[in-house]
Amino acid sequence: MFRELDAAPDAATRSHVQSKIDNYETHVVPIIADIDAGFGNPEATYLLAKKMIEAGACAIQIENQVSDEKQCGHQDGKVTVPHSDFLAKINAVRYAFLELGVDDGVIVARTDSLGAGLTKQIAVTREKGDLGDQYNSFLDVEEVSPEDMNHGDVLINQDGKLVRPKRLPSNLYRFKDGTGEARCILDSITSYKMG
Repeated sequence: MFRELDAAPDAATRSHVQSKIDNYETHVVPIIADIDAGFGNPEATYLLAKKMIEAGACAIQIENQVSDEKQCGHQDGKVTVPHSDFLAKINAVRYAFLELGVDDGVIVARTDSLGAGLTKQIAVTREKGDLGDQYNSFLDVEEVSPEDMNHGDVLINQDGKLVRPKRLPSNLYRFKDGTGEARCILDSITSYKMG
């Protein structure tokens, strides 16, 4: 009906369509739309969220897995993204709600960090203790010296030590064992601060 209102050629038609909108009754139960990991970059997430909201979703659920490595919650092998990537998608969903005039839309930001032992990328960090540094502190690393470095190694300066994150042949990086709960806490706090 809103598209019909936008396309109305004259005031009488607009008035008629506005009356239909004002008197519209629905018995549809509001839904939560689960958009998994957003199906791409933040722009794709925004476009998908917008379509779901236009279809009647009052809440959008999104998780912090990598879109192209997505696993069901009960499966092993989940791969998460750095916080900055996930927060960009949460913001994309928020912008979709705002653009459509929904001030009280709900975003359910879910973390899969408890069951995820891998990440696709190392977070960008600019200073000690920032969000990227906190994320990278969970990486499974080994300290190296310049003579231990191999061609193509990815190295990080962590607390003044040169470390090499453990990288799988699939180019994914491992998290330290037993860090899932701490990562979930950081995920939750970080996402909550977005609200």
